[in-house]
Amino acid sequence: AVEAAENNAVTEAIAAIALQGSNASAPSAPGILGEVTISSPAGPVKVAALSLEAMRNDSAPVKVSAGETGAELEVSAGLLGEVAAAAGGGVVLLSVAGLPKDAASRLATDDIRAKSPDPGPPGPGGARRLASALRSQPLSINFRAADGTKINVNNLTSPMRMTLTIEDPKATCAFWDEATAQWSSKGVQTIPSEIPGILECETIHLSIFGGVIDVALRNFVLALECSTVGDLLTGKAIAKM
Repeated sequence: AVEAAENNAVTEAIAAIALQGSNASAPSAPGILGEVTISSPAGPVKVAALSLEAMRNDSAPVKVSAGETGAELEVSAGLLGEVAAAAGGGVVLLSVAGLPKDAASRLATDDIRAKSPDPGPPGPGGARRLASALRSQPLSINFRAADGTKINVNNLTSPMRMTLTIEDPKATCAFWDEATAQWSSKGVQTIPSEIPGILECETIHLSIFGGVIDVALRNFVLALECSTVGDLLTGKAIAKM
């Protein structure tokens, strides 16, 4: 339901951006043809239409704010070129959705298990699983074709840089791994920042991201990874957390 709501919001945003273009409104920055935020059951969804032709190779990265989430994304000309090539050229959409509280609370259940006197049955070899405590609003970040279809983005040569607002200075960057149904830092790098409450990350793939702290349950340490909102909220995925 959440993923469907996000997709519907993107469809609505495409129409709104097209209307902006017909009104000849000035772009907010070089490379951005238009941007709009749509309210939805999946939370606010920010969509920006990006054009490589409108972005000079020597220009500074395009910055797209994620509205109420406080997050900001940076897209370089190199990154946009990689994504545009994967999409077959033309305009590329960048969508950012702040997951609603019910989804965020599901991601934080490992934090509850870590603090519980009984964190669950032991794992292989008698060791209990690790727990990861979410310390930011999780964001679903995707590149899309002009019609709103998601573009599969992996192993980027030019990583995307993002800034997240966090509740704990010890938090590190992570994403949700659909295959293992747990958080992982694979392909995600935490960039040192001296600004309180700010977490800077670089990633070579996209999906659900957040800032987390690791809580070890005996011998394990939990990290962070990505997936679609729909896969994240399935009962099977949540049961693995």
